[in-house]
Amino acid sequence: MVMKPFAVAGLPPDELNSFLSGTHSDPFRILGPHRIGDDLAIRTFRPDARKIDIVQNGQAPVEAEKIHRDGFFQAKIPNATRELDYHLRVTNWDGSQYAMRDPYQYGPIMGEVDLHLFNEGQHWQLYEKFGAHMRKIGDAAGVYFSVWAPNAQRVSVVGDFNGWDGRVNPMRKLLGSGVWELFLPGVKEGAHYKFEIRAQSGALLLKSDPFAFFNQHGTSTSSLVYNLERYQWSDADWMTHRRSKEWPRSPISIYEVHLGSWQRKAEEGNRPLSYLELAETLLPYVLE
Repeated sequence: MVMKPFAVAGLPPDELNSFLSGTHSDPFRILGPHRIGDDLAIRTFRPDARKIDIVQNGQAPVEAEKIHRDGFFQAKIPNATRELDYHLRVTNWDGSQYAMRDPYQYGPIMGEVDLHLFNEGQHWQLYEKFGAHMRKIGDAAGVYFSVWAPNAQRVSVVGDFNGWDGRVNPMRKLLGSGVWELFLPGVKEGAHYKFEIRAQSGALLLKSDPFAFFNQHGTSTSSLVYNLERYQWSDADWMTHRRSKEWPRSPISIYEVHLGSWQRKAEEGNRPLSYLELAETLLPYVLE
């Protein structure tokens, strides 16, 4: 296939080159739907795709033009607005296909009150907002990712759903807060992920999620998407008893332990115990 000269209407060439090199800090200026005159340009970056079609209800699919060999596609929809209801139909190199919502068609998601409380240091339920949360926006089920990286030039979600390529899913920076966010339709529970952070120095850092609900064990360090709603609590009696006790006047014992070295599995490469294994061994040890 012969590639066109890489020029896209409405975008300066230096911004496009910055995006492709992974240094652009505002992917929503590049990707997703953008008005150009009376038409709508829809741009997506998918190195894994052989073909991209824009699918609308009741309309013939519009094939996106591949305008850069790395996987930069653009389609033009005549006389359409940014509110256009569409899906991306991705054709992989092996011929398989699937349809998905465009992650870059959504506006900012984290609320202003949450950001205000976070900036004040007065948000007491940050775990409900940061990390990876399974949720549904409109008709699309997926995962909402957010992380605080105030000094980063660019932050991306990378995982087994995008080939660990930091150029595919760069995140939106919410100005004034240092928070980066992105909703990825189609990502499911159990997906492995990390945050790829490009520092102002140009260094690339691959970081586990500090708010992750589940992580790999031992020397593997990926975070995993996990649905906390599946957990069934069984502490109703204890919670009821807790309300009747005068805690400020009750004795308390505080124990400290280094989990990684307290006990190990010698027969399995001397690995440290998992949290589930520690729950079965450490608590009985303390009670003795």
